[in-house]
Amino acid sequence: MHQLRALTITFNLDDDPDYRSWTSDPRLEPLSAAAVSRLTRVTVPAVLLPSFSVSCLQHITLTNMCGRFSPEGRLASYEGLCQALAICAASLESLVLLNVAPRAYDSPSPSLSISLPALRHLRITDTARRCTLALSHIAFPDSTHIGCTNVDNGALCATLPIDSASVNAHLSATDSVAIRSTADATSVHCLAGPDGREVLCVGLAGIRRGLRPDDLVRLFRQGARVTRLTVAGLDGRDVPGVEFRAFPHLVRLDVSGEMAGYVLQNLARRDDEAGDLDGVRRRGNGVCPGLETLVVDFHFAQGTVKGELGAALRNGDVSVVEADLHRRCTELVRTLAQRLQMGGSNISRLEFGCTEQSRFVGPNERKCTPTLRVWPTGSESWRPIVEPLEKLVDGPVVFTGYHFFAVDQLKAQ
Repeated sequence: MHQLRALTITFNLDDDPDYRSWTSDPRLEPLSAAAVSRLTRVTVPAVLLPSFSVSCLQHITLTNMCGRFSPEGRLASYEGLCQALAICAASLESLVLLNVAPRAYDSPSPSLSISLPALRHLRITDTARRCTLALSHIAFPDSTHIGCTNVDNGALCATLPIDSASVNAHLSATDSVAIRSTADATSVHCLAGPDGREVLCVGLAGIRRGLRPDDLVRLFRQGARVTRLTVAGLDGRDVPGVEFRAFPHLVRLDVSGEMAGYVLQNLARRDDEAGDLDGVRRRGNGVCPGLETLVVDFHFAQGTVKGELGAALRNGDVSVVEADLHRRCTELVRTLAQRLQMGGSNISRLEFGCTEQSRFVGPNERKCTPTLRVWPTGSESWRPIVEPLEKLVDGPVVFTGYHFFAVDQLKAQ
């Protein structure tokens, strides 16, 4: 045991019908720190934490042995969690809590907390209420990376405590934000500093309604000076929640995905709801008044039928492609012109293009890259279509073309 460095314990409930006895009365004596002096990493069911907390631990992952929504595999109380973590608080570098926080109605004393001065990574996956309670009672350095995901369709902004000094310090330091979506989750990534280090990630997973209209405004309630925003891959559930009034200092915006056009429509809005949070209604200006650079990658579904954009690109049907380009440019012109009508100024750079997406979805989804075929090649028939945009941009308008799968790549899929 003296050489043991990592320990993982899992349970197969099918082989242990008496699992409830483990949750109510764990049949393990506490580990002796002297016997496991080199043990730095444990992954164990949360109910066993009191038996495995020793001073040398640096990495702790707690799991719910009875399943995500089972109360029986959760920690008994926040007091017990703090007591167990206090033993290794000085050395603990990472803490992962996977659906193990005590029941939501177990509200500990506001003064109860544990300080983890060496913590570098904190990850919590649970209901919004439990995420908030857990974060409220753990103090950590400003350099700690926070990853927090709610799984009960709770509001994104309800996943973080409004009175946590540690969380608010992370939000205040944020100068760049990325909002990304996959088939089953949406996440907001907060980055800071010249190296773009991620300091906080908060997400929605499982069966969800998507971003709520005020989620981003309330999340950045302390007025983080976010100057760069990336919005990628959102679906129809999330688009209404992309409130650009949450980012009044925005300088650069990158938007990509099949819903990119709908996301851009939110740029052509007034900040009319600016006083909603304090109950005062006042007429605002256009959102993101300092926006300088706009980069857009319109995604379109893989097409194989005649008349579809992908098929037209592969068959050289220029008329279909130009009609699509004209439609997209018209949408951009409408958005930029409406911003001017609201008293805004021209942006200084616009870059846009279109990318075909594979029919496959999931972690192994293939994406188009600039190494794939590109239209146009050598022709400038697109230039008259793009020209109206140049009147609305005080600088370069860069059309990067259509990126699409070649015929042989389709066969390979």
